[in-house]
Amino acid sequence: MRLAVISDIHGECFALDQVIQDIRRQGIEQVVCLGITFRHIPYNVNELFRIIRASGRPYAEEAISIYRREN
Repeated sequence: MRLAVISDIHGECFALDQVIQDIRRQGIEQVVCLGITFRHIPYNVNELFRIIRASGRPYAEEAISIYRREN
């Protein structure tokens, strides 16, 4: 199994989108997100939510729910 580890996204929508595209191109089967997905978001949080949801990864909705509870 091929694994990708991502972390410290900090709301960087463009960079996250590029990483997700690369993960798909490489046929990565599992993605582990170590955290700090939403802290210090310099961009539109709704755009970040859209990118995370579009990734189809199982942690997406849980990460968004945690952010909404804490902010």
